[in-house]
Amino acid sequence: MHKAMLEWGFKCLHTDPCVYYRVSALGTVLSVVHVDDFLIVSGSPDASHAFKEELKALWSISDLGECSKDMGSYPSLISFTFHYLAFVSHDSLPYLSVVVM
Repeated sequence: MHKAMLEWGFKCLHTDPCVYYRVSALGTVLSVVHVDDFLIVSGSPDASHAFKEELKALWSISDLGECSKDMGSYPSLISFTFHYLAFVSHDSLPYLSVVVM
């Protein structure tokens, strides 16, 4: 998974190997990975969609759609991600969704 993320142009945070980001013409994508679950935060629906298509090309995934802080099945992943979002302008990354593999 790490190799694929790097090939797709993502960079991994040095401070946390579970957090990846990519800035492209479509917009910025931030992805937090927990085991085989991805929480995707993007600056545009197109950027999010493009990343999901890349994931689908390699793995069978389930797109759980938009998420919220109280998403029952993934509380640690959601709270972890919202911790990171505290440092990011919510206006620049307004689209959140969860993808599981």
